[in-house]
Amino acid sequence: MGSMRCFFCESIGSGRMCRDAIDPSERKHLFNVLRGDSRRVLLIDGKGGFAEASVLPGETLEVGEFKTAVHPLTRVHLIVAAPRRNQMDQILRQAAEVGVWSIRFVVADRSVAIPDDKNIARRSIPILKEACKQSHNPFMPQLKPLLRLGRVGPEINVMDRVFYGAAPSLGEKKARDALMPGDLRIPQVIEDICWLVGPEGGFSPEEEDFLAVCGAAPLCIGRHVMRVETAAIAGCVLLMNARQ
Repeated sequence: MGSMRCFFCESIGSGRMCRDAIDPSERKHLFNVLRGDSRRVLLIDGKGGFAEASVLPGETLEVGEFKTAVHPLTRVHLIVAAPRRNQMDQILRQAAEVGVWSIRFVVADRSVAIPDDKNIARRSIPILKEACKQSHNPFMPQLKPLLRLGRVGPEINVMDRVFYGAAPSLGEKKARDALMPGDLRIPQVIEDICWLVGPEGGFSPEEEDFLAVCGAAPLCIGRHVMRVETAAIAGCVLLMNARQ
């Protein structure tokens, strides 16, 4: 399956499928580039469903058994201060590749970019789809609307564990309180973990107090200060693999 080309299809049927069942953005590449040469391809729907199919003449597909991928044991939800456009695209792409479950961009006190939420959705979905295709990830991350950081309390309160990025240059007390990767002990029963990453200047003291009230623990994932896009993905991967 890893060597097959992957295409996005929101409604995967069984048996013979015509070109109209394929996402319009995918049709040209699928039928014109592959030219109906009976090549095997992989179809994913972004909701965990996938199937192998053969490309046939006449712009049709012969679809095999529809299957549903097993949900990950740990779902990591990323909440990150909205960065500039290129950094945002990188976060989206890599989050889909590593299997982040949901993504929400927020506006923090020290944010340098405040994008328009409609533009985020319009630009982000094609990037997420393309990254899922490239990585063969059948679960496309859910993209949630842009919010102020102070409004995400109800969302993170229902998570099993919540962590926020703590820079190694924290003040002495907060540095003592911050967890290190070796301190993580995520029980097997934990299903939903939230990882919050601030802007380049970090969270403000008021925001850190807010996160503490919400039950978030500071987590320092490296010895050096990281860019937003680096901290976002590195933290997600760490938390996905921290189960006991």
